[in-house]
Amino acid sequence: TIHWYYGFDEPSNNDIEFMPTVKHELIHGLGFISLVNQQGQLYIGNIDAFSRNLEHHGATPADFPSMTDEQRATALVDDGNLHWTGSNVRSASSFLSVGKVGDHVQMYAPTTYSPGSSVSHFDIDVTPDDLMEPFLTPDPFIVIAAASLADIGWSISTHAPELAETD
Repeated sequence: TIHWYYGFDEPSNNDIEFMPTVKHELIHGLGFISLVNQQGQLYIGNIDAFSRNLEHHGATPADFPSMTDEQRATALVDDGNLHWTGSNVRSASSFLSVGKVGDHVQMYAPTTYSPGSSVSHFDIDVTPDDLMEPFLTPDPFIVIAAASLADIGWSISTHAPELAETD
């Protein structure tokens, strides 16, 4: 009973919005995805550009590149303690009211590993909602997602995305 909604405004029922879904998946394709597997092992023995921006608060060492496989595997399921530390996201995160610690944005690391979702999304607590959360929400922001692309190496236009005014 659920269908794709191809319009550009809000769907009037529970249909899935096509355009935000396409944007979300394109951003994954541009590198917003961790290649670290569930056991914490690096892809072909190398840290990927996405995972270079991850930190497990409370761990020693805290940064993903310096951790052992076992430490990374633990971080993947430590809800609330896995954070994005890239400088562009940290700078852009000031408007978030929930889902960050200081200026580090929380990553999706539920206590039960979820293949395809864990680590490769911002946490569901991020408020206001971001396009790169694991579940589509109405009117997600793209500010943090765009900043993350700069952190992983993409050149971003000097015209930064603006926050939409709310009623």
